[in-house]
Amino acid sequence: MWGPLGLVYHRASTERPGRKDVRGADEEPAQLETRRQSPSFRYGVAILSSAAATGITLGLRTYIAPSIFPMYFAAVAVTAWYGGFAAALLAIAASAIAASALLLPEEGAWGAPTVAEIVQVGLFVVVALVISGLSEAVRTAERRARAARARADAAQERLAFLAEASTRLASSLDYEATLAGLARLAVPRLADWCVVDVLEEGGGLQRLAVAHVDPARETLVRDLHKRYPPDPASSRGPWNVIRTGHSELHPEIPDETLVASARDEDHLEILRELGLTSALVVPLSARGRTLGAMTLAMAESGRRYSEADLAMVEEVARRAGVAVDNARMFRDRSRIARTLQESLLPSRLPDVPGLDVAARYRPAGAGQDIGGDFYDVFPAGDAWGVVVGDVCGKGVDAAVLTSLTRHTIRVAAMRGEGPSGILRTLSDAILDQRSDQRFCTAVYAAVRPEGDGATVSLSCGGHPPPAVVRADGRVERVGIPGSLLGLFEDPDVVDVRTRLAPGDALVMFTDGVTDARPPAGTLDEAGLEDLLRRTAGADASGIAQAITTEAIGAHLGEPRDDIAVLVVRVPPAAG
Repeated sequence: MWGPLGLVYHRASTERPGRKDVRGADEEPAQLETRRQSPSFRYGVAILSSAAATGITLGLRTYIAPSIFPMYFAAVAVTAWYGGFAAALLAIAASAIAASALLLPEEGAWGAPTVAEIVQVGLFVVVALVISGLSEAVRTAERRARAARARADAAQERLAFLAEASTRLASSLDYEATLAGLARLAVPRLADWCVVDVLEEGGGLQRLAVAHVDPARETLVRDLHKRYPPDPASSRGPWNVIRTGHSELHPEIPDETLVASARDEDHLEILRELGLTSALVVPLSARGRTLGAMTLAMAESGRRYSEADLAMVEEVARRAGVAVDNARMFRDRSRIARTLQESLLPSRLPDVPGLDVAARYRPAGAGQDIGGDFYDVFPAGDAWGVVVGDVCGKGVDAAVLTSLTRHTIRVAAMRGEGPSGILRTLSDAILDQRSDQRFCTAVYAAVRPEGDGATVSLSCGGHPPPAVVRADGRVERVGIPGSLLGLFEDPDVVDVRTRLAPGDALVMFTDGVTDARPPAGTLDEAGLEDLLRRTAGADASGIAQAITTEAIGAHLGEPRDDIAVLVVRVPPAAG
């Protein structure tokens, strides 16, 4: 009948660098696998292999002893590897027919098969079965390896995105700008469209961010939001997610969904123009509250969302919700601190006849804590009470002590006590009402406009003595530092008197002005006096501003302590 075939093992690698797949240059493994599974490919391999074996054997007959075993064996082996067992059976049959018709002697070619030929055919079948099994096992292993690599790559991509998103979310307390940056980051890695909506304090929905792979199309979504704002009673979309706290996954968005969602024909036309194919809507949540929603959608890319995508986006949204919540808490805390701080300082300085008065205040850092520095100007009998002070600590306790200090000083001044007596009264009040060893420093001055100048009587309680800037540029320090207030029953405080002539200024300040040290800055006592000499001739506001600006610069823009400056100046004589 026909002789056995030889085995030729051939496998074209699709994974060697720089080598193209023999089944299609640079084709993806999944595409090649699909082509392998097509009947035309599998059975085509059987026919072509058998034909090639026949042709090669015919071509070699005149040069070597005829043997049809090797070529047909190779044809069956190749077919079994690339086409599977059924195709290999076809190759066996095609090889048998070709061999009997073209290669075997006519006599006896179509007779009954001998035992040896039956054994040979059985051997062919066994070899085809073994090789096809090995081929399927190898391809199954390759598919599993590709799937594992794809899962690993996807997981790595998700982790990289989460890391980058977390870095952006933690980089700023401006959550509006941060969420806009997050939307930009999500496009196109996670979506073709990304929209972020956040609940406002009044209950409305504010659209903070819109991002698209083509920025020119973002206007379309913004216009859509203005013309057709989301319905709070809707059973799908941002409001539904915010209301329920549960995410929505829409793997497919058929036209029927758009028709059901459209409010009129124009709305439907815009929805269709967006070309949405798949969408996710996830809540921005923190501390058990839903603060907003993030919507991601696929359009031009044609990609579809899955449960794995939903889990990853939910994690991103959870971190975004925490960032929004933290930023809002920081903002509220700062606002409360500012409000309370403002309540501890004069809302405006009074107009003092014959005097030019100005003040500046700068809290430490970002101003989220209530500072301990304060100042005040108020009428006190026939004089004006002028005070600058600094209480120990920050926060609510500092605010309580500041309030006690200001009110005690005003009450003592109304009783007609002198500067040192007022500071002693303040020290006693702190000792009586506080048991936490908190203390205060202050300088109090009674300023009386007289004639073309003013007389000043002042006392310092543990506070830097004020400076007098004369009209000619001389700088004098006035007063004795004295004892801290609130720590001792009989503080060491004394009264000192001076006079301000036209053009002279009394400058009072807290130690936040001079506590900058290298490498941050070097505005020490000597530096301050040099600065004050340069401000001679400036009005009270100019002097106060110059000191504050220099102090902030010495701290590289972020004071580590509060800064308070109060300037009382006698205007120069007219003409």
